[in-house]
Amino acid sequence: MENNEEFEGHYVLWQIKRLNWILKHLETEKIAGSNLLELGCGHAFFGEQFSRLGANVLCIDGRKEHIDHVNKLLLRSDNNSIQTRLADLNSDFSHFGVFDIIIDLGLLYHLERPEEHISYLAKMMHDDSLLVLETIVADYAEPLAYPLEEEGYDQSLTNRARILSPATIEDCLASCGLSYEDISSAELNASIHQYDWAINNGRLIEDETGKYFRKMWLVKKVTDQTEAGQSLDQKLQERLISREKQLADANRELIHKDSEIVQLQERILQLNNEAQSFRQENLHIRQEVLGKLESENYQLRQQLQKIQEENLQLKGDSRSKALATIKELIEKYAGGTFHIGIFGAGEHTDQLFRTTDIAKLEPLVIFDND
Repeated sequence: MENNEEFEGHYVLWQIKRLNWILKHLETEKIAGSNLLELGCGHAFFGEQFSRLGANVLCIDGRKEHIDHVNKLLLRSDNNSIQTRLADLNSDFSHFGVFDIIIDLGLLYHLERPEEHISYLAKMMHDDSLLVLETIVADYAEPLAYPLEEEGYDQSLTNRARILSPATIEDCLASCGLSYEDISSAELNASIHQYDWAINNGRLIEDETGKYFRKMWLVKKVTDQTEAGQSLDQKLQERLISREKQLADANRELIHKDSEIVQLQERILQLNNEAQSFRQENLHIRQEVLGKLESENYQLRQQLQKIQEENLQLKGDSRSKALATIKELIEKYAGGTFHIGIFGAGEHTDQLFRTTDIAKLEPLVIFDND
């Protein structure tokens, strides 16, 4: 069947890689005549491939536009081995029956209650059923789940989802009586999807280059409960060892941080002492400079006072000399035939007439440039 542009480009290569890898892990002779369920089928790429290998396929999706698209393609094809159903995969869909093979790819991380989804899957499996489960996961070694708002094409139907860590998914599988094999491989890597990544406990769903962290498991029913209990105990023991290792790493990091804190405290004390010493030195310099300035200021005031006194004395001496000279001139030239001229018709001349006998110098001429 054809795919439209939303399922083309890198998507086609990625679909083919996942299909080839799944066929590596399934017994192909069991596919013919099997009842196969594809959940979140989109445009039923996997359902169509398995139907052509002889499986009786039921494709279920929560989006009507996907189911309508598949139905139109089925009408134009000669493939009578596929049936379709529209269903809310956030709710219990186990009433659709029990299947030999269940394909659940790229659906879990779009759901609000992914743990419940896994429990519904367990209800639809018999002792020989095989479940292929694949999803985006959070980069964390321990159980972890956090909510995520989803928007855009082919995302959560409710715009809300919960992202699980691999440990959370595996715990859910084990608690539902399911055993699992992590079949993630570099052979699955395509474009923005990577499977051979190492856990760094970053709690993210993609790396710094924008490649998503994905996982794929091959899941079966556990028929031997003793074996299941031992498997769960082993997982818990591995989890405990991992947690103890993380705790030891955290303690070492804490000791290192404590050492850094002590060094920082010592450095702070050193800086405080240097600052105190600097403040004292600065205060001493300030006092010394202020003392010098006050002394210089006092000396300058003394010099100014002396200059002012000398200036007053000079003014007095100059005035006395000027008056004596004027008196001498008056006595010498009074009643003579000389024409005496005074330049300046301002206040100085007025004061001269008031304070001296210069008027005796007749005839007298006063002239000015104003």
